[in-house]
Amino acid sequence: MLTPQNICLIWLLLLLRVAGAVKLDAFRSTGDSTHSLDHSSGLSEAMGRIFDSADACDFLIVARTEDSSETVSQTICAHKVILLPFRPFNVSKGAESITISMSRPCLQHFTTFIRYLYTREVNVTTSSLRCIHWMASHFGAKRLMEDAGRLFTEVLPEDRSFKVQLSLYNYATETGDLLLQENCLRYLAWNYHNLTTSPAWTQLSVQLLESLLLRADLVAPDEYFVLRSVESWITDQGNSTTLETQAKLLSHVRFPMIPAERLHDLESSSPLYSAHRGLYQEKMLKALQFNVLLFSKIQASPAFNKEDADYQSRIYTGGPWSTVLDPSKDQQPVYFPPPSRRNPYDRYSRLNPSRTSFGVSSYTLAASLETPVHNSLIFQKDKVQWRANILQTQQDCSNEGLVCDSLPMARLRAQRSVFQDKVSFRNRLLLMCRGSYVVQVQDFKNDVSPVKVNGTYVVSYPCPGDQYTFQFVVRPQSIHPSTHPSIHPSIIHPSIHPSIHPSIHPSIHHPSIHPSIHPSTHPSIHPRSSLGFGSRHVSANANDGVGVTGQRQLVTSPDGCV
Repeated sequence: MLTPQNICLIWLLLLLRVAGAVKLDAFRSTGDSTHSLDHSSGLSEAMGRIFDSADACDFLIVARTEDSSETVSQTICAHKVILLPFRPFNVSKGAESITISMSRPCLQHFTTFIRYLYTREVNVTTSSLRCIHWMASHFGAKRLMEDAGRLFTEVLPEDRSFKVQLSLYNYATETGDLLLQENCLRYLAWNYHNLTTSPAWTQLSVQLLESLLLRADLVAPDEYFVLRSVESWITDQGNSTTLETQAKLLSHVRFPMIPAERLHDLESSSPLYSAHRGLYQEKMLKALQFNVLLFSKIQASPAFNKEDADYQSRIYTGGPWSTVLDPSKDQQPVYFPPPSRRNPYDRYSRLNPSRTSFGVSSYTLAASLETPVHNSLIFQKDKVQWRANILQTQQDCSNEGLVCDSLPMARLRAQRSVFQDKVSFRNRLLLMCRGSYVVQVQDFKNDVSPVKVNGTYVVSYPCPGDQYTFQFVVRPQSIHPSTHPSIHPSIIHPSIHPSIHPSIHPSIHHPSIHPSIHPSTHPSIHPRSSLGFGSRHVSANANDGVGVTGQRQLVTSPDGCV
């Protein structure tokens, strides 16, 4: 009797005979060469037909869900020999069937997963990815699990409502997938502004919102925006969050980073001020001290914690701390003067075929911005000029006195020095896809940051068509005063006084900031002398960005500012 098993056996014997003949002929002609006959291209399709037909199947799989009032089940007849490598099915123990419980959303993808075990092919969609990954992980399909895991970063930017991102984060938390959890958190932190305006914002869990607020790489216009967003989230939750939970979330807002002019309005504008008066006053006092005191004075307090994140800035994209370059809009012509007007010592006057004629020689992607030396209020009148550009050719790099290892290359450089050597900058470059969402954040080293590596954009999340815009963000940081002894001991700018400065509220009392304290009357507070600048220069910070140094014609002291 010619059974399907006999047909397969005959086919296999014929194949072996042909293969043996080919190998024998090869041996006779060349001595020891081997020729491969690969007919596996149709194997996946053939295995798919076997699964679909269920011919000679010998193992029943019952998948069901019990997460609702109605039990839904699905039965698949499979082949033990196919399921044997996947131990959770227990086919090696002589069982004839198995019952599996799963969530209702994943039940509809279960047949697709079992078919993959036959064909090793599957089409994954945004809606099915999480379930496919879970089943691959649960049943030991390691290669599918790894490839599906990599796809998570591909689909994260696709959902503008952020519901998929939240679903994936919750899934990662449930399964303990720390890598997926971090990928989700990072994307949400980099795109925090969009998240706060999305339908998913009010669905964030307390744990997720707290995790975001703890991150230094959270991208926001400023810290005041962060505070307002947290207040909005708490208000939207109504009575579902306790006062203790609310206070815990508010405590992660970095009040010292809030612009000083915003602090005065909090008592009247904050919807949560009356419920958390003590917390707000404590945080506002801390912020006011940061704005009017040298950081060394803050460090001298017994309550000071050097690990306190409140004194560390996030990535603030609001004015005046950032500028955006769009390659599709911001190309600027570069003009070169005629030979008679060229400075013989000007680098643009070198003999170069591309510059021998007067007029437009090339185009550059560049912008300028001006920022205060630091976030602190006492530095607001002291400015730094910055030049941001994208170097697109080696000639552009040469014009800047650089040799670029890769192109394009982003550069953010201080054009002017600042008056003290106590502030360094840890600047950031943001790559935004089509100007709408952030796919990469990277630092600057020696003022430059590569946009491509080996000709390829290296980004954490995909951007269709590589349509990027570039956002340059200036981030002033503190330097410990012990490493910079030439710091003037001035504490409060003479123009800052509670009676005339709106950011210092008279209801907040503290020995170091009292409404009656004024530089002219308090012996420990010295008004700053006029800025008599000496020679100044800028040095690059090889570790993380730009270090700005200089000298002042002032009395020196070991004190230092943030």
